Order: sequence, then structure tokens, then C-alpha cells
Amino acid sequence: MSQVAASKEGKSRGGRKSKADWRKNIDIADVEEALEEKREDERENGAPVEERKNADLFTVDIAGDEQTKRRLRQKKKLRVDEILDRRSKVPAAVVGTKLGDERKRKISESKLKRELKKIAGFNGKQRTAPDALKAGSSASSMDIWGAPDNSTSGKNKKKGIVSRQKLAHLAMLPAVEVAHPGASYRPDAKQHKELIDKAGDEYAAVIRRQEKHSEFVNFTGVQPMDGLNECAAIVAQEMMEVDDNADDAAEDDKTIVDGSDESGSEGEEEEEGDASANEDSSAKTKATKRKTRVQRNRQRRVAKEKFEQKMAKAERDLVRKAQHAKRFATIVDKEAAKAEEVVQHKRKLAQEKALKPRERIGKHKVPKLLEAVKLTEELPTSLRQLQPEGSSYAESFNSLMKRNFIEPEVAFKQKVEKVKTRTTEKWSYKDFK
Repeated sequence: MSQVAASKEGKSRGGRKSKADWRKNIDIADVEEALEEKREDERENGAPVEERKNADLFTVDIAGDEQTKRRLRQKKKLRVDEILDRRSKVPAAVVGTKLGDERKRKISESKLKRELKKIAGFNGKQRTAPDALKAGSSASSMDIWGAPDNSTSGKNKKKGIVSRQKLAHLAMLPAVEVAHPGASYRPDAKQHKELIDKAGDEYAAVIRRQEKHSEFVNFTGVQPMDGLNECAAIVAQEMMEVDDNADDAAEDDKTIVDGSDESGSEGEEEEEGDASANEDSSAKTKATKRKTRVQRNRQRRVAKEKFEQKMAKAERDLVRKAQHAKRFATIVDKEAAKAEEVVQHKRKLAQEKALKPRERIGKHKVPKLLEAVKLTEELPTSLRQLQPEGSSYAESFNSLMKRNFIEPEVAFKQKVEKVKTRTTEKWSYKDFK
């Protein structure tokens, strides 16, 4: 057994150069690598190198490396983005079906005929002038040798956004405002009086505002006894009303008892009168009879005449309204013209407001300074005796807020926490000895 195994191991095949051995042992890795590179190049660029144009392969550098720094500054893409950006430029194979764009591009024969007839001027079975001939007036005035008119219509023209800060025609507010003529050290009597009245009105408005809120300054909140006192007052008022009603009822009963004897005879007379009235009414009901034909015809004729009069009056009113229709039309036209004027005026005001700078920035209004004014007896006799009035710092700061350099702010008033009294129950009964 060992000799047979040894003879099998020792027997090996010789070096026969058959066709199968040659195909098996040949190395074609470099060929496959070259083919794969060619396929990759075709996927990235859409075509092999030999089929591409020179403009795609070569560039003539005439501007220099202007964008080199820009390219170097660009951040490197993520690997995920690079993989997603790599898309094959080779179009997908289509077998047996056409692309959607080709289907859309294809026009049916009937639709094509319809379009051609429309261009030729056929409207159904009748032929009319084509649109180009109808617009002969505009075509005759066009200069075919002139420069092309690239102007677009007003509807399609897009308006650029103009910043409020770049509008040159805006009236800039002055940094220093000129004071009122009445603020001079030797003012005119009329102008000085106007300034005093203006300052007085402003100060009175401030005082009224303070008095309006002064009643809430000392408000301590709802107290526990307030509701009880109100309920007690209401109950006392109701009890007084009940007592008054009881006294009135007692007086009425007394007057009724006193007058009962006097009204006894009168009551008997009234009863006799009622009985006689009932007898008369029963006699009348018995006396009523059915209407005759003449009476019914007369009633029908009267109703018909009333209806005809009503219809004639309605017709006269209609004729009168038709006669005044022209006057009503003129009135309506005038009202419509007035409404249009109002709309135009509002639109104009809105446009002017849009072009003006913003009145304020922020949520607070610009605080208004009180007018600095001297009374008649306080006016100096000469310029040497003149003393400054007001604060230049406050005026400058207010001017900055008016011109939107600074956002207006209000003084922050911190709430003062009130001392709260807490009521507790004595714990002496819990102290055991």
C-alpha cells in the first residue's frame, strides 16, 4: 500500500504547453487596470480622451493665476460629498422606450395643423387677417436698421430695492435746532407770549398725567374686610327699603277702609250701568245680518279701486325715478371721483412715508423736552446778564435720539418690595411642661 502511494506521489505531470495552460497562467492585470482607468475617465468626462475636443483638454492661460489663491482658500470637501458629487456622465441605456423629453417634444399632427392654420389666419372655416397684418401700424413704425429695443414693459420690469440710508433727496434733520424766536433775551411781545402759552400747555399736560395716576399710588390692594363692609351696607339698604314699603302699604290700607262707605253707592250705580251695556251689545249681535250681493259687489269694487290706485302710484314713482336716473348717475360719478381722489391721496402719502426715514428706532418714543422759557419779569435787560436756560447735554442727547443715532430708552424703575406682614398662630398650647 505504501509503495502504491509513493509511486503516485512521485509521478508528476510534465511541462506540456497546451492552450489551456497558457490561458490559465497568463498575467493580464495591467490590461484590466488600463481598461478600468479608461472606463473611469469616460464616466467622469463623458467620452474618451481621443474623442474629446481640444477646448476641453487644453486651455490658453492669458490672465495668469488670479484664482489660484481663491482655489487654495477653498476648504476641502468631505469624503461623503465627494462620493455623492461623482455622477456618471454617460447617458443611461434606453431599451424599447423613449425618454420623457422626446415624448413631450413630439407634437401630434392634428395639433401642428391647428397651429399652422392659426398662424395663417384661419379661425375655424373662415379666414381672417393674421396677427402680424393686424398690427400693421406698429410694424410700419419699426426701424429694422435701428438698434434693437431691449426695453421691457412696465409690468415685467423689476424695481430695485432702494435702501432708506442711500436716498440722497431725504431732508436731514439738523444737529442743532434753532430755538423759538420767543426764547431770545429781548423777544417780541407776541412771540414771547406764544412761547409761554406753549410751555404752559406742555406743563399742564404733564401735571394732568401725574394726577391721573396719583389715585393709584396709595392703593394698598384688596383688604379682607372690604367685601364684608360692602355686604353689610347692601343688607342695611335692603332692610330700609323693606321698612319703607311696609309703611306705604299700611297707609294705603287705611285710606281704602275710610273710603269704602263713600264708594258703596257708586259701586251699585256702576253695576247697573254694566248690566245695561251688556243688554245693548247682545241686541246688536242679534240685529247683524248677512251681507247682500250688492254690498259684496260694492266692497269688491272698492278693494279693486284701491289696488288700481296703489299700482298707478307705483308706476308714477317708477317713472319719476327713471326721469331722475341721469341726475343720480352724475351724483354717483361724483362720489366715485371723490373716492378715487381719496385713494390716490392715501397712496401718495404712503409712498412719501416709505421714502422718509424712520421716525424712531426701538419700541420707545423719543422723550420730549420742556420748552426753556423765562417770564417777562425774569428777562435780562442786557446780554451780559443773560444766564443759560436748560441743559445742553440733554438737548444734544435728545437730538441724537431724534436723528436715529441712539435708540430711545426710558428710565428703568426698580420695583420696591413692600414689607409683608405674616399672621401666625400662637403655639403656646403645644408647649408641654
